[in-house]
Amino acid sequence: MSMKTTLYLAKEPGRGVRNDLSKLSGEVTIVDCLGAYNDYYCKMGYNVISKDEFFERQDMYFNVTIGNPPYSDTSSGSTNTKGLDDVFYEKAINKSDYVSMIIRSKHFVNQSSTFRKNLFSSGFLSKIEYLSEDTFPTVNVRTCIVTYNRNHKGPTEVKTLDGKVVNINLNKDTIIHPLNGILTSPSKNLASRWKRGKLHLNQVVESSEGVTFVKALGRKDDDIETCTIDPSLESFGYKKHGVMIPNMGTADGRIGKVVVKPFEAVAGHSIVQFWTKTEEEAIKLAEYLQSDDVSKLIKTIKFSNPNPKSLFRLIQDPIN
Repeated sequence: MSMKTTLYLAKEPGRGVRNDLSKLSGEVTIVDCLGAYNDYYCKMGYNVISKDEFFERQDMYFNVTIGNPPYSDTSSGSTNTKGLDDVFYEKAINKSDYVSMIIRSKHFVNQSSTFRKNLFSSGFLSKIEYLSEDTFPTVNVRTCIVTYNRNHKGPTEVKTLDGKVVNINLNKDTIIHPLNGILTSPSKNLASRWKRGKLHLNQVVESSEGVTFVKALGRKDDDIETCTIDPSLESFGYKKHGVMIPNMGTADGRIGKVVVKPFEAVAGHSIVQFWTKTEEEAIKLAEYLQSDDVSKLIKTIKFSNPNPKSLFRLIQDPIN
């Protein structure tokens, strides 16, 4: 019988990595994901390959691939970081029959994610286990253990944040809620109201006459910041009732300040508008978006700063 081979994706050799490695048997190869600990792992007696070798070599196949890969590439210094965990995972399932790795759970609420669609339609996901936020207290990222098994058949076991276990038949359209399991998009949702102008703030030219342009909503207790511009620059939202939120919220599950839109004000690319028929409807919508239930939902399905239209496909429209 051939020896079991395991590929382990490792970052810094902390306690968790050392504990994992102590439990492994057979032939173990480590991917030095950060490119900084090759000598350390070699001295421990392991075979070690670089991140580049992991992606480029075609001659490697392992019985099992496990680990906790880097979540994003921050080497450019930009705030627009490129995701890495999904790329590592996709490469791993080409190298192993069994893959179990810790990745960001944001992928599974992203309706446009090709990674989610391909993984969920594969038929080989055996388990998704959501990890509590204190699992990695120094990292402000929500994570889960995702297990892929080519011998698996049937539904996927999902263990939610509150410990509940549900079995779900996944497909490319499935969205997973970290608390409740499967999350379906309401037939009447707020995406149909989501609107945004085109004028960027660096294109604003103030004028002595024209329309009121909303530049920023400010902090919770601040007045909104406005100026006057020529309506030829932007007229989006003029004489429309509705609600405004910033285009960029926060990464910790909040959409930011919610404001009832001034009827004759316009706004550009930095403000998201949700139009309503009346001011009464606008007030109702603003209260709804700030309610405990909606805030709790958003906290579990929002994982990055932007407030995209796809986020509001998952939120019920409260207005009849």
